[in-house]
Amino acid sequence: MRSLSFLSKMTIFGFLLSTLPVIFIGAFAFVTSSSEIQKNVNEGKMQLITQINSNVEQKLTNGQPYT
Repeated sequence: MRSLSFLSKMTIFGFLLSTLPVIFIGAFAFVTSSSEIQKNVNEGKMQLITQINSNVEQKLTNGQPYT
């Protein structure tokens, strides 16, 4: 098998040089956005749990039947 020509080597190098930063930036953006979305979902769940807890306590302290 013969070695690659200079043009082929430069083409491969250019392709890698332009592709690798895009892959790294995409992976970083994915990880960052995933953690932010998970944080927002957890905050929303905690607010919902707090609101439900408050509603149940209010119903129990007022003596009203819970429906």
